[in-house]
Amino acid sequence: MCRHFPTYLRRWSALTLFGFGMGCLFERAPQASLWPAWFFTCACLSMSGMVVMLVAWACLANARMQ
Repeated sequence: MCRHFPTYLRRWSALTLFGFGMGCLFERAPQASLWPAWFFTCACLSMSGMVVMLVAWACLANARMQ
């Protein structure tokens, strides 16, 4: 399972970058107050998921070495 985590981390990082990018793009548009908040929230949740996966990956890699 440990070898599949980098693939998922790349996918989630792309999703996070997309969310932040779309949030920045919609933030510049006038009268668009809800869309940036939605994209930034999704990006923050994606980043939280990435942190959880990174910790799980580190624990699994450490357990495999011992």
